[in-house]
Amino acid sequence: MNGNRFYLESDIQFMKFLKTLKETGMSLEDISEIVKDGCILEKLHIGLESSKLIPSLNKRIEILKKHLEEMERKKKELDEVISTTKTKLNTYYSILREDGEYK
Repeated sequence: MNGNRFYLESDIQFMKFLKTLKETGMSLEDISEIVKDGCILEKLHIGLESSKLIPSLNKRIEILKKHLEEMERKKKELDEVISTTKTKLNTYYSILREDGEYK
C-alpha cells in the first residue's frame, strides 16, 4: 500500500488533542497515562460497561484538571505581561507624539 496510512477522523482528532497537550506543557508521563487504556469513547461504543472505566476516567480527570489549572495560571501571567506591554507602548507613543516624531 505504498507506505500510506489511513486514519479515521476520530484518530486524527485524538492525535491533535495529544499534540495540543504536549504543546501546552503537559508532561509525557501524563500524556502516556491518558492514552494507556485506549479510547474510552470507543470502549463505550463497543459496549464495555462504564463502571469498568471509572478508574481510568478518574485518573484522566485528575490529570486534565491539574493541566487546566496550570494553563489558566499561565494565561493569567501572560495577560498581565500583555497589559504591561500595551501600557509601555502607549507611553512610548505618547512621548513620541509630544515631540512630534510620531503621527
